Amino acid sequence: MTDAELKAAVSHEAWQEALKHFKTEAMKVKAVSEAYQVYTKKAMEILTDTSEKLKIQAEKAQRDLNLIAKEVSEQGKEYLSTATKNSPDSVREIFETYASANELNMSSIRDFYLGIPYGSFLSIGGFIYFILTGSIPAIRFGVVLGSIIFALSVSSMRSWKNGKATPLLLIGQTAISAIIFFRQCLLCSQRGSFPNLLMLLISGSMVGFYIYRMVIDGHKARPSVEQRSEN
Repeated sequence: MTDAELKAAVSHEAWQEALKHFKTEAMKVKAVSEAYQVYTKKAMEILTDTSEKLKIQAEKAQRDLNLIAKEVSEQGKEYLSTATKNSPDSVREIFETYASANELNMSSIRDFYLGIPYGSFLSIGGFIYFILTGSIPAIRFGVVLGSIIFALSVSSMRSWKNGKATPLLLIGQTAISAIIFFRQCLLCSQRGSFPNLLMLLISGSMVGFYIYRMVIDGHKARPSVEQRSEN
């Protein structure tokens, strides 16, 4: 056998060996691909089954939450009704207003719905803080300003029940809440304790609500003014 024939035979054997190795690797890849397809199919089935179960659980949880909310609402109305019967006339008027409120949305929440609890919270919280710490600012910014907000809210409620618009009462509540908010900003910049941050959040939310209420009332009052000018 000549050198050329020997080289050709070696090259042919090397080619056959490479071809065999390529076929082996191709079979491995094919097996892995088939296994991956089976795994993917099984995973999709598991995900679909899990998704359906989660959907059923979510619907069940929503029904349970709706039922709980309905029960809590009914119990709250019963409590308000009982408290109304056993309260003084001034307090009874407030309870009757809250008890008569049905499914309030954001645009229908009057200032006194939040102003009365907010003023009560400031007054009671300021008094308790003064008893515990002896802080004079707790009297000024808690009891005094809270009592003013409470009084303005009650006056706003009575005027609303009589069909009268009271923008000045709303402006007064907004101004006092803004004073408390800016004071809390100053305190948080000096010492960011949890009570200061909580009061900052509450007072800021109330300022935002009062401003929103002023904008809503302004839009409602504008058509009536235009009608009067036309007449």
